[in-house]
Amino acid sequence: MRQTLIFLIVVVFALSGCGDAPPVADAGADQTATLGDTIYLSADGSYDGDGDDLTYAWALIEIPTDSTAELTSTDTVDTSFTPDIEGEYTAQVTVYDGENFRSDSALIVVTNAGTTTDDGSVAVLVIYENDTILGWQVGEAIENSETIIAEQYPSLVDDWNAGLIETVVIYVAPSDAYHPERFEVVEGTVSKIE
Repeated sequence: MRQTLIFLIVVVFALSGCGDAPPVADAGADQTATLGDTIYLSADGSYDGDGDDLTYAWALIEIPTDSTAELTSTDTVDTSFTPDIEGEYTAQVTVYDGENFRSDSALIVVTNAGTTTDDGSVAVLVIYENDTILGWQVGEAIENSETIIAEQYPSLVDDWNAGLIETVVIYVAPSDAYHPERFEVVEGTVSKIE
């Protein structure tokens, strides 16, 4: 009787150790990027100790206010998205092995390439005549810059706002201009001063 009881206890303990071990989720390392970059995410570091197949569920659980960024896919090992506003994005992956769920997240910090930096600035010189923009120069130094004709003005501002031109200082008021248009940089965006 005693041997039977010991045998049953051993069997119970053995069976209790045969449960399914939870998987390990890995959303990858934190990242930094600039507006316009594509952010690539991978959960290929996730695994299950029992060798069970994993399913994946990605989500952007935190995004800047007014952002409409979306993942290209939510149920694959790898996914991506393109941030549309500077700020912090948190991507989370949840892995499932058929019995247990585990989650991990990665922080993506996105900045505007046109934001002022400590290591220098790029100047924009706007050239006026009778309140008409004739053109401007863009470059780290005005004397080593490219002249842009007036018709390219909308494209320049759009490119700046998209972070394609690293312009952080704007000079816009020549002394001989009468009521010149003026532009300012507010939180990384160029806007006209009315």
